Amino acid sequence: MTARRPYPSDLSDARWALIAPRLTAWRQARTDAGVSGRAPSHDLRDIFNAILYVNRTGIAWRYLPHDFPPHDFPPHATVYGYFAAWSKEGIFTELNYQLTGLVRDHHGRTIAPIMDSQSVKTSTNVPLSTQGTDAGKKIVGRKRGIITDTLGLLLAVIVTAASASDNTIGIDLLDQATTYPTLAKTWVDAGFKNRVVEHGAALGVDVEIVTKDPQIKGFSVVKRRWVVERTIGWLMHHRRLVRDYETRPDNSASMITLAMIDNLAKRLTTETTPTRREPLKPQHMQNTRIRRPLRESKLLTALRMRSHVPDWRDRSLCLRTLAQRSSCCGGRLPISEGLSPPLRPPRTTCREQDCGALSSRTECFRCRNDARSCPFLQGRGRDPRV
Repeated sequence: MTARRPYPSDLSDARWALIAPRLTAWRQARTDAGVSGRAPSHDLRDIFNAILYVNRTGIAWRYLPHDFPPHDFPPHATVYGYFAAWSKEGIFTELNYQLTGLVRDHHGRTIAPIMDSQSVKTSTNVPLSTQGTDAGKKIVGRKRGIITDTLGLLLAVIVTAASASDNTIGIDLLDQATTYPTLAKTWVDAGFKNRVVEHGAALGVDVEIVTKDPQIKGFSVVKRRWVVERTIGWLMHHRRLVRDYETRPDNSASMITLAMIDNLAKRLTTETTPTRREPLKPQHMQNTRIRRPLRESKLLTALRMRSHVPDWRDRSLCLRTLAQRSSCCGGRLPISEGLSPPLRPPRTTCREQDCGALSSRTECFRCRNDARSCPFLQGRGRDPRV
């Protein structure tokens, strides 16, 4: 592997040890068969890291970093060439099959799959012949069909035009899932009709349609269905899958499989990728509780309770023209007024000489009498600004 600063999407040594044997065997087989005219010069780990970088960040292939010495990744054409070859020869599918078996053996679970589909929009480079319109969800793009086990691990995936019916997708998914010999039962939603049930019965698979309880209003967790929905949520962490950018549907399915391979490798090595919700902390801050900043409302309260009162002319002007407060003072608002939304109308006024000026918490703006003793104020001691 090239010596460089690693990206968060890069494989660790432990995760690479799970993937390296299959890729090394693939390269050796091609070399022995004389497929490539020259000896390969790029490291397989760098190539796989580059593919994971595209999958995780969602960038285009030609936008792979290359300007900082030493070169971060191999050329984008080389990286895409390896991705296309691995996708065509089923390397990603084999890796997913092997890692899924390891995770399931670790948890001691058997296969009991759940099936679902998802319609996504496509980018402008996707051919119209591979797109369609999902009339139910009003989406023009492609439809992804996935089948997972009870742990949420991907067993099979298919990508079609969004106009394809769930029955067609379900039949193809069942045909792919039969590679698992212990498959005996699966759960589907109401979109999969009798054709899927009949096809499953012909394959020896009991297909059960799970529907929502009609007496429950609003959102409710449906039996077994939440597992596959959670898997779709896992996949959406990879930005390349938020929208379908692949020209070929089989490459789109490989991107989904690659995202699950990344997830499986982390499960087996108990690793996680830092996200914006859980940023990576320095070692000395692992067990340190960080004090959160004050919310805006608490900050305003602290500023208003200060003994020092800003220039009353600016405050009076803003409180007098409450509706135009954002533009009346020409940028001379005190900080406590500038941070807050429009205040409610004041409830206390000074009646001395019918001046009608507004009072503060501590004194009247015009007569400077103490708010707690001034006979001309209504609501003694009450803050008129809150």
